[in-house]
Amino acid sequence: MAFDDAWRKLDLEQKNPKDKLQVVLSELKDHPFLQDNPVKANEIGEFRIRLLGL
Repeated sequence: MAFDDAWRKLDLEQKNPKDKLQVVLSELKDHPFLQDNPVKANEIGEFRIRLLGL
């Protein structure tokens, strides 16, 4: 999944999860799903963080 890959590639130890999420979403700004559904993409990102304990 593109989100998980982007999350793991970034060195974001110092940021809280909400800040990390925004950085990851900005990295994925060209992803078709994010372009078509930005609100849903954010919700799914928050879900993945909780689900995987990222």
